[in-house]
Amino acid sequence: MKLERSLKQELEIALESALMLAELGTSVEKLAERIYDSERVLIEKVQRMWVVTRLIGMLKRKQRMIPAKNQLTLPGFARFPQIIRLRNGSRPPFINATLSQLCEFRDVLLKRRPPHLKTVEKFIELMAGYEQRRPGITVAEVILAEKTKSDEPFS
Repeated sequence: MKLERSLKQELEIALESALMLAELGTSVEKLAERIYDSERVLIEKVQRMWVVTRLIGMLKRKQRMIPAKNQLTLPGFARFPQIIRLRNGSRPPFINATLSQLCEFRDVLLKRRPPHLKTVEKFIELMAGYEQRRPGITVAEVILAEKTKSDEPFS
C-alpha cells in the first residue's frame, strides 16, 4: 500500500512545516504528537493505510514462526517453527538447521522465553546424539531417522 502522490505531498508539507516552526531542541516525539493533534484530517487519511501496512508486517513475522501443517513431526515434540532466527539476522528454515544453528536459535530464544523454547531444547538434546555420529546432520535428517527407528518392528 502506498500513499497517493497528493496525500504524500500534503504530509511532506506538514512535516517540513512542523520542523521549521519548532523551537530548537523540540523532540521529534513532541513534533509527531503536535502534527497528530493539529492535522486531524490529514492523519485520518493516512492512518488506515499505515495501520494496515504495519499489521501486515506483524502478521507476516508471526506467520513465519507458525509451524507448517505439512511439516515433519515427531511424537513427544510440539510442532516446530518453520523459520528460525539466528544472531546475524539470517532466517534459515528450521527443517534445514544444523545442531549449531539450533543452539544459536536457542540462545536467541532465551532472551524472550517463548513457549517453544522447551521444544527446541529437547530437540537439541536428541540431535546432539546424532551429531556425534554424523557431524552436520540437519533437523530433517534427524526426524527421518527417528521416524525410521519408530517404524522398525521390535526385536
